[in-house]
Amino acid sequence: MPKPLSELGDPGSTNLAQLHRWAHSRGGIDAYWTLIRLVVQGRSSTPVVLQALQVEVVSGEPPSGRTLVKFQPVAGGIPVRTLNVELDRTPPTVQFEEGPGFPLRVSSGELEVIDLLAHTASCTCRWVATLHFTADGESDSVTIDDHGQPFETRVPKNGYEVGFCNEGVPCRF
Repeated sequence: MPKPLSELGDPGSTNLAQLHRWAHSRGGIDAYWTLIRLVVQGRSSTPVVLQALQVEVVSGEPPSGRTLVKFQPVAGGIPVRTLNVELDRTPPTVQFEEGPGFPLRVSSGELEVIDLLAHTASCTCRWVATLHFTADGESDSVTIDDHGQPFETRVPKNGYEVGFCNEGVPCRF
């Protein structure tokens, strides 16, 4: 966040999605890691095969920022695969935390939930992901971005302030 904690004001919510929007509306950028949840659901008896996920860093700059506000999600009951992305490598590496990797099959009524966890230790990275898949015998891909813009993940400069927000609990600044 570009402002000190004392100037941020009350977020007015304990909902994680609303807290995230509140922070971004004040110039906030994800620090150290960005978590994107991908949900793929089969809609026909023909399976969709998720082939690969690639990440491209479209720009990188030295660390910046002043205030770090951490948001912590609460765990749910859906099985989730975690896909780690190392933004500091060229090209970024993409690897499942455990279990089988790509390809993944999703048929009618099935869900595949993937938490894409992208992290950096050295820059302000702007990045997009591309999910490659096959459906009905045709190969295709979909770009995963932040409403038409790259995601941003940054390392704050030294000497930053820290505030904490846990889902369902008021923020502590």
